[in-house]
Amino acid sequence: MIRARRDDLSMRATREFGADQILLAVAHEICSDGEPRGGLDQWIKAAVSDLPAVARFLGGGTAFPRFLLVRIAHEIAPDALPNDNGTDPWLIAARNATGSVSEDNSLFLGAYLLSRALGSRSLSPAELVQLTFDSIHRAAAGSLLPERAWHVLEHRLPSFWFWLNWDRCLRIRTAVVRLFVDHDLAPEIFARITKDDALFETLVRSAGNTNRGRDFLVRVKQAMKNEMESDSRSRYTDDK
Repeated sequence: MIRARRDDLSMRATREFGADQILLAVAHEICSDGEPRGGLDQWIKAAVSDLPAVARFLGGGTAFPRFLLVRIAHEIAPDALPNDNGTDPWLIAARNATGSVSEDNSLFLGAYLLSRALGSRSLSPAELVQLTFDSIHRAAAGSLLPERAWHVLEHRLPSFWFWLNWDRCLRIRTAVVRLFVDHDLAPEIFARITKDDALFETLVRSAGNTNRGRDFLVRVKQAMKNEMESDSRSRYTDDK
């Protein structure tokens, strides 16, 4: 039916075969290089009406085209999928995704996953931040973040006085630091959320502005020592 472009049967087929089977069929219709065949959006729209099935599909550990993840993300809110136990299905799917997509689509998916990390639904927020923070912060710093990507993320970020609110990077960094500190997320992951030493030092300075943040940094330093990280990073956490 999908190959025959019988889009009028998408809802009926979803009810009869299940959303996960429809999404699996759609995945097979997407070329291995990540470029979609035409006429698949109606099938994706029908399938995502069953959120638990979508969660099972994404969390199953199978490698799916990255383009399909982008299309699903365009159809449902970041907090929509359940994650009642275990690893977030979005994290599983993103780690296993195959194929390439455009830079705009890649940044949209990254912003979407970062937005999910900053929400209340995911049980894997630290890992989602680790997966997405560097690319999103770098794009924001270069004014390269597409507006649709910014839109899906902005409502998760703190607001400042108007003369600071324009600074997207500051808002992203502040949100991430608060997430780790306020929820006492894994300090060993905080130590790895960016490959940029200067940016890591900025995050540490931000965390060090509160007593709770300084306590968290003590655990970050210990985690880095436990993992035998180089002193080039662990020194940033000293005396914060």
